[in-house]
Amino acid sequence: MGPLDNLVGMQYRIDHLENLKADVFDQIALPMLKVRGDVEDFVYEPGGRVYIGEEGDVGPLVPDSTALNADMQIQILENKMEELAGAPKMAMGLRTPGEKTAFEVQTLDNAANRIFEHKAHKFEMEFLEPALNAMLEAARRNMSYLDTVEVTDGPTGLALFKSIQRQDIMGNGKIMALGSRHFVEKAKRVQTLMQIIQLKADPTIGAHLSGKRIAQIISEELDEKSLFGENISVQEQMATQTSAQDAQADMMEDLDTKAQLGM
Repeated sequence: MGPLDNLVGMQYRIDHLENLKADVFDQIALPMLKVRGDVEDFVYEPGGRVYIGEEGDVGPLVPDSTALNADMQIQILENKMEELAGAPKMAMGLRTPGEKTAFEVQTLDNAANRIFEHKAHKFEMEFLEPALNAMLEAARRNMSYLDTVEVTDGPTGLALFKSIQRQDIMGNGKIMALGSRHFVEKAKRVQTLMQIIQLKADPTIGAHLSGKRIAQIISEELDEKSLFGENISVQEQMATQTSAQDAQADMMEDLDTKAQLGM
């Protein structure tokens, strides 16, 4: 017996219950009619009329609606299938019964967008990447002139403009869409850095961690180059102290001037 045979059998059972429930809905919406006694021919339609004789009767044959309770059995089977497959609900960000610790809440929050992220990755790989590579191939094949493109310089972040021609686009490989994957991984790395900063508060650990390098990585991950500067905090503190001293000197000079004028 294979590991997935139980799941396959339960899926057949769910299909049977779904089909049964759909048949009962159809019979309730469009029931069969029982005709008793002398009844003229009639058209079964909304607002229609039926002429019956003595002791005649027309009525629907309504099925037992107990079969509509199959939703409960389907839910039980689906929960059991998830347990047999080893797929916990917390892995999908779904709240499970019971009190949660801070770590468990964080686990749920991290997994809340997992299904959306998977669909975004699938869209990028199956739609965006083939479209972008097809566009690049068609553009290179039909390119017969010089074109100017904007290129961002990595270290400085400056926008550079370069002229390219068909021979310049000769690299082997393909374009890969990394938008959603890139931002999801970046968010996870920034969150990890926040946890490292909390660990750095411990003197036994902080002595072995580079605060300068952590600050540099954070500025790179957030794509804010101006956030990091060599000893920028010391320079800012000195500028603040200088401004405070200048303001205090101005205030003292103003007080001396008023005292001399007897104000």
